[in-house]
Amino acid sequence: MDHNRILLHLKDIEAENDVRIIYAVETGSRAWGFASPDSDWDVRFIYVHPIEWYLAVEPQQDFIEVVLEDGFDAAGWDIRKALSLFRKTNPSMLEWLHSPISYIDRENLREELLKLEPYYFNAKRGVYHYYHVATNHQNRYLEKRGVELKRYLYYLRSLLACKWILERGTPPPVPFKELANAMVNSSIIQNEINHILNLKSKSKEHDTKIISDVLKMYGQELNKEVSDKLTAYTEQRAQSEHDCLLNALMFKLIRKTWPSDISCY
Repeated sequence: MDHNRILLHLKDIEAENDVRIIYAVETGSRAWGFASPDSDWDVRFIYVHPIEWYLAVEPQQDFIEVVLEDGFDAAGWDIRKALSLFRKTNPSMLEWLHSPISYIDRENLREELLKLEPYYFNAKRGVYHYYHVATNHQNRYLEKRGVELKRYLYYLRSLLACKWILERGTPPPVPFKELANAMVNSSIIQNEINHILNLKSKSKEHDTKIISDVLKMYGQELNKEVSDKLTAYTEQRAQSEHDCLLNALMFKLIRKTWPSDISCY
């Protein structure tokens, strides 16, 4: 699927839901850099309703999901929901923000949020999220002899993301190779990772392969390293003092996206 077709699908979503999409990116395996030939396009987006929508007394649905037969798998959040999750260090929201594949970025939303990210990023929340993902994959998928390559890559990526956050205190990069190049010191392990990345690029999404003993051992050692560090990890960040900046950003985006005579104040 090419860039223009994705933009057409996004325009259809705008028309069908009476919203305007201000930010849209690729996530998942294509953004991480280990897509299979049959991988879906996991498009994620942020949208804005007309001003009147935000003045309703009752809460309304603040997400949109669309799955089409051509592999287009899209999900989006209303701007209020997106900024609320950004405020809480939601890892999915941060991965949207750092995705290397962009489709729409109106009003410089990425740049605006990257300026605020140092004030809001809570490293403890981030590292516990990725460690939960790694543990879940280990328990559900890695006990078998044959493992789906994507599951082992998810597992490794989550552990390396933990290591990045523990060492640097910032959100990890989205592209897997960038993350691995920064966190893996052994050339042997680098070669093993490159080997399964190459296999994944030529395999179907759910193909299983045998993971080498040396890479399995590395994953186990990395898991223990992260687990040991987590026991003494207490990092926290204050947030509320910067909420006025997020509130101002949301108000500006709504007013600029949907000009109206309605005054909210």
